[in-house]
Amino acid sequence: MFAKKCKKAEAIAILAAALAGCAHRALALSPITVAVPPGWQQVKTASAPVVLALKGPSQSSFMLAAGPAAMDMTDQPGLGAMLADILDAFNRKDMADFTAAGDVQDQTFPNGLTAHYLKATAPGKPPLILVALQIGNQNFVGTLISNIPDLMLPAIVGSLSAPGAPKAESASTGPDAGQSSDGQLAFTLEPEWVRVPDATAQAADPDTVFEIKALGSQMSVTKAKDAETVPIAEEPDVVLQMAKQIPEAAARTVRAARFLHTPAGPELIYAAAQSKSGGAQYVVGYLPWAYLGYSVLASGPNAEKLVRTLFSSLTLGSSAIPGLVAATPSLPSWTWVQSAEVGAAILAVLAVGLFFALRRRK
Repeated sequence: MFAKKCKKAEAIAILAAALAGCAHRALALSPITVAVPPGWQQVKTASAPVVLALKGPSQSSFMLAAGPAAMDMTDQPGLGAMLADILDAFNRKDMADFTAAGDVQDQTFPNGLTAHYLKATAPGKPPLILVALQIGNQNFVGTLISNIPDLMLPAIVGSLSAPGAPKAESASTGPDAGQSSDGQLAFTLEPEWVRVPDATAQAADPDTVFEIKALGSQMSVTKAKDAETVPIAEEPDVVLQMAKQIPEAAARTVRAARFLHTPAGPELIYAAAQSKSGGAQYVVGYLPWAYLGYSVLASGPNAEKLVRTLFSSLTLGSSAIPGLVAATPSLPSWTWVQSAEVGAAILAVLAVGLFFALRRRK
């Protein structure tokens, strides 16, 4: 019992010192990296135990500090008591009145990390999550403040890594082969299709969450950087302009933006074009997803078929929150015309009707 109390006291002291910005002895910690969510930014930390700090919209924030080396991640009651005591220290420091909302929960993310966390709420304030986790052989405790904690916890903790820490690589086969690295998207893959390893894809672009080679073509999905700044009604025009700017594409072949309803709910917006040589296709797309968004880029002789096939199978990944995805901003009413081809067909029908109407008058 004394050992448990010491572990809790050490964790409370570390986090309390970090929260208060107090000086603390330097710890031999590996640098922690994170994929900063859209609309957030990484900020410098003033105190030694804090290894990572992020600032998001409004009052949202995330902070990670060194935890006690003896913290036992398998001791659920001990973790619960420690997080509850940290919550008390947080309230005293900020003169807040957060209260725990339920028991300690566990969640494992695609990067292999397991978060042990306690949710707390206070009147008039964004929800608070206190989290304990292990990266490699190092223990950490942290705080997340966000109006959408169920989405931000996997977005942030699910992207944490440290040099030398084991990583969960996506396999090219198996039940999780079609899941994006952030756990939000899940595609159905054919056995002969080749999933590009996440480490390879992210070496070219750290925001890439899914890349695949199939049907003689290649498609990548990345986190959109303008998800919060471009209104959903303007995305079809943005996608269309991006397609026209592809150097290898023949501008005259760029078709009006098209729309594809996915089984997951949100609609994919995309535009396709032919290469100048005529032997390849290019597809540029955008998928609104909860408050986030994803950019899609495909190339190859069957690029459009690959995009339509994959997104026609899209379902929620293991980290996706159904309620948040269901609240994805929807496009204005567009169902009466989805593309230039449909518009041309309507004009053709009208022209035929007019032709026969004029003949009947003669």
